[in-house]
Amino acid sequence: MTPTYDGPLAGIPTDEESVRKLDRTHVFHSWSAQALIDPLPIATASGSRFTDYDGKSYLDFSSQLVNVNIGYQHPKLVKAIADYAQQMTTIQPAFANGTAIFTRDGGAARQFQFDVEVGMVGVNVP
Repeated sequence: MTPTYDGPLAGIPTDEESVRKLDRTHVFHSWSAQALIDPLPIATASGSRFTDYDGKSYLDFSSQLVNVNIGYQHPKLVKAIADYAQQMTTIQPAFANGTAIFTRDGGAARQFQFDVEVGMVGVNVP
C-alpha cells in the first residue's frame, strides 16, 4: 500500500528506494551508530499497525517509546493538527500565542503545568 500525493505534496517520495536514500542523506537517528542502522521505511500507519512499502503489516510494540502511544493517525490528533494549521502553522521564537501548547482551550497546558508542579514531569528551565 503505497501512498500517493497530489498538489503541493506531489514531490513527496512514494517508493521505498527514494525514502531510504533521503533518510540516509538527511536524517540523524538518535541513539544510533549511523553507519550501522538500516531503518525500515514505512509507507502508511494507522492505530497500532504500520505497513512497509511491500504491503507487509506490522503490529508496533515499540510505538509507546516516543509519542504514538495513542496510535498512528488518531482521528482526534489529526483533526487538532489540521484545525491548528488553519489558524497558524509556525511562529517565530520572539512571539507568543494562546494556543501554542496542545489544545485550543488550554486544558493540556494546564494539566502539564499541574504535572510539573506536583513533580510528575521534570522540566529543565534556565
